[in-house]
Amino acid sequence: MKKPGDDPARRAFGKALRLLALSYPVSGVALLVAAYFQSVGQARQALLLTLGGILLIKLPVLLLASHWAGLNGIWASEALSELLLCALALLLLKNSQRVPHPNP
Repeated sequence: MKKPGDDPARRAFGKALRLLALSYPVSGVALLVAAYFQSVGQARQALLLTLGGILLIKLPVLLLASHWAGLNGIWASEALSELLLCALALLLLKNSQRVPHPNP
């Protein structure tokens, strides 16, 4: 008799969830930095992080990881692309200059 946890689909799903969970600690950093850029009037950097993150980082990492590592690469690509996007966001934040607001 099979145990409930012996189903191959369940084991594969559990592995996918573990790989996706690796991206959780850094997944909000780019969004927070993009919101910061938007709030201080630097819309170009905010746009780079939101759209550029998807088109320039996440999509290429997904395509390369799926080619090199198959299904596990697809799941791991989310964590890897979030790490790269977090590094880009922190680099942009470090190199940004505040826009001075006029005195009332």
